[in-house]
Amino acid sequence: MEQTFGAFIRQRRLESMIKLNVFASQIGISNVYLSYIETGKRPAPSKPILDNIAKALALSKDDTILMHSLAALSHHKNDFSADLIEYINSRPYVMETLHIAIERGAGEREWFAFRNMVCLSKSTDN
Repeated sequence: MEQTFGAFIRQRRLESMIKLNVFASQIGISNVYLSYIETGKRPAPSKPILDNIAKALALSKDDTILMHSLAALSHHKNDFSADLIEYINSRPYVMETLHIAIERGAGEREWFAFRNMVCLSKSTDN
């Protein structure tokens, strides 16, 4: 079964033993809205609320990335998470690299090689 944004948030909240009403207050939304999100009746909230969720649940970097990806999927299957859009838009070289990849037909092998190179890099360049 595919994991949803709401199920992810609910699971992490319960693991942290935080009551729904307390968590809603911590992240700045109503109990009802949070309940709708967790049950999949509403898509993920805005980026500032997502940031509050990550902080309140003390999510790891990997879980925060997963949360943002699930948040984007909750809106529409073809949307990108807000952090990706912000990253791409603030770095013209990323957009250029994506265009080059399209032009040259970069496939899975090339992207995995690139990902591995980035993961091994100790660059502090943002």
